[in-house]
Amino acid sequence: MPKGTNEIIYEAAKKSLKKKRICNDKYSGKLSGRKAESKVWFDSDLAKMRKQVQQQSRKHSSDVNIRQNYFNMVKVYKRMIKQRKRWHKQQMLYQLETLQSTNPQSYWALFKK
Repeated sequence: MPKGTNEIIYEAAKKSLKKKRICNDKYSGKLSGRKAESKVWFDSDLAKMRKQVQQQSRKHSSDVNIRQNYFNMVKVYKRMIKQRKRWHKQQMLYQLETLQSTNPQSYWALFKK
């Protein structure tokens, strides 16, 4: 069954022009409209520190003082992340303990998070 020229061109274009898929996972490196860190414990102080570390990494050179400053900033940034994670976990546990006996419905809603 012969096809019209328009149908042939349309099918060829459909096969060759695939739609781009916007991937939103952490392995693709693409972020489609969301913030880089969407963790609950990630606050504005950590965002500022992260930005400073990234700026310092661009200055990263063979100068010993600059390198030492960069590595110190990275160390402080990682320490801040650990502290915030630990603090958030302790807060969640405290809330779970208090809600367990007083409000079971809120307890399970918080537990599922």
